[in-house]
Amino acid sequence: MGPCVTNWYFTTWSNTCSAQCGPGVQRREVVCLTRGGVRDGGGGGDCVVEKPAEMKACNSGPCVPTSMWYSSPWSQCNVPCGNGTQRRDIICVEKTGNDFTVAAASECAHLDKPAAVQKCEMGECQPQWFTTEWSACSRSCGKGLQMREVRCLTQDKKHSQDCDLTTKPEQEQICNYNTLQSTSLR
Repeated sequence: MGPCVTNWYFTTWSNTCSAQCGPGVQRREVVCLTRGGVRDGGGGGDCVVEKPAEMKACNSGPCVPTSMWYSSPWSQCNVPCGNGTQRRDIICVEKTGNDFTVAAASECAHLDKPAAVQKCEMGECQPQWFTTEWSACSRSCGKGLQMREVRCLTQDKKHSQDCDLTTKPEQEQICNYNTLQSTSLR
């Protein structure tokens, strides 16, 4: 049997230039193979002829600035439940190649401006506990009691029986528990 013949094999050049405009590169894959298709050596050292280029220059033409609206991500809904709104920033930008710069809104006036506000729905609101302020302590000296009202209300502030009783706030609390009355003898 004769010596194994090796050759460089390569794919066609990529269809696109790496830059949308201006100078860039096109790529292809290049490998050194024996005639039987077995890859020789780590770097193709057995191929006698110089390795063909894997990249070549390309130019998609001059970069022309393009104006467009940029939209930031939507904010969280402004309500924890029920219907609310979300907001986002909308700015006019000028794109040149892969670079962006902020432009005056008038530069984008010919384009449809995306919405800056949209409705959001966070699901049905559950009733929740509401309380009044604590009353004054029932005693000015010594252990006393403070009271407040606690109500379960729906989103539209109507009385409800559907609040979680395990999270119901206290209606009474002890006050002046640690107050000591000091008297002095003269």
